[in-house]
Amino acid sequence: VVVLNVLLSLLPANIAAPDFSAMQLYDFTEQTEEMVKELDDDITVYFWTADDGGNSIIIQEFLDRVSALSSNLKVKTVYPDRDPAFIYNYVEEGEEPPTNSLVFVSDKRFKIVSYTDMFTWSDSAYQTMYTMIYQYGYSAEEVMASIPYDVFSAENAFVNAVDYVTTEKLPVVYMLRGHGETDLDTVVSKYTTDANYSLVKMEEGNSLLALEAVPQDANCVIINSPSSDLTEDEYNKLMAYFERGGSIILFTDIRFDAAACPNFAKLCEAFGLQAVPGVVLETGANYMQLPFNIIANKVAHEITDPLISAGSYVFTPMGHGITKIDSYRSSLEFSTLLETSNGAYSKIITEGQSLDSYDKAEGDVDGPFMMGVLVEEAVGADATGRFFWYSASPMLTDTYASVSDGALNLFLNTLAYGSERVDTITVRTITMSNSRLEISSAAALAW
Repeated sequence: VVVLNVLLSLLPANIAAPDFSAMQLYDFTEQTEEMVKELDDDITVYFWTADDGGNSIIIQEFLDRVSALSSNLKVKTVYPDRDPAFIYNYVEEGEEPPTNSLVFVSDKRFKIVSYTDMFTWSDSAYQTMYTMIYQYGYSAEEVMASIPYDVFSAENAFVNAVDYVTTEKLPVVYMLRGHGETDLDTVVSKYTTDANYSLVKMEEGNSLLALEAVPQDANCVIINSPSSDLTEDEYNKLMAYFERGGSIILFTDIRFDAAACPNFAKLCEAFGLQAVPGVVLETGANYMQLPFNIIANKVAHEITDPLISAGSYVFTPMGHGITKIDSYRSSLEFSTLLETSNGAYSKIITEGQSLDSYDKAEGDVDGPFMMGVLVEEAVGADATGRFFWYSASPMLTDTYASVSDGALNLFLNTLAYGSERVDTITVRTITMSNSRLEISSAAALAW
């Protein structure tokens, strides 16, 4: 028995102890397994842990199983009380990450994955937090301290970290400025940089007007909720960028006025799309609390499939509809990503009026509408231009990102698809809540 146990201990964890649990914490996606198995770079993952049990056991088991997939991936455990100076090889003094964090190190660079990047909250927990904060007045700090993490998302964090320390050239995302655009909120910006994107604002000497063209290193150009129009010169530069295989991501909301922004409207029409005036309202159970806080229907696509599998909600608040124009190039390929239900309608709000009634009135436009769409076009022998349009930009604010991470993950997957980094498109999370075993009275009596 002793010899048998010794021999079993030498086997990889995924073989010696298969995961038969209902949660399948260590049942990696095919994408992750292929990524690890095809590693050419040597990576060392340091597990910075106080060895206090609890979730550290889950992380250690995760690392043991994923490292068994590749000889290029090594895992070493470092204890703060035994080697307190270790972490300062990677951070400045006073910036020490929480225990149970990971440090990924390769010959190219290193990346720290915090404990809070691997454990987070489910949609139901987020909704409870939203209710406690906005209905009952609790502070965000109190709520976050009182609700335990119930989602394990280490696989997402692992994929991003491996991609960061092995990629030769990290992707660059440019943010158009000069038209009243909104910056990405704190949470969204953090997750974007954590996913290995460099964000560059196109302002002052780096503005699109000042540049001869969109820079060659641009993986994507984001236009977030503009309030004034493009110039003709900027329109031509964006179209030239698309025609060399670039990706443009546009976010708008009910403030988008096509009549006041003819060049933005022309940009959308160049891809066969137009905005529906008014604010989209939903019916039935397709919204949260108010009819304009829409729970969008996700349409199957490489970008949205992980969200569908994870059961994530995508809220599209204060949005307008998107429809196709009557005539467009036959070379354009359309993929709806988000849409309303058939019962949705667009309420027309004339200038000077406010949304004082949710009742459908004469002149309101019947749905369904697209709320997120991708247009692709082959622009050469081996290049594809991409135009994404999401018509509810508040979905990316910290307010809604704290209610559900569905829109946040949709945004990150959009960046990955637009940057042709399909290996990083994933939303692999596991709910750690224990499910109850329910049996009938007859079965209980029999037992």
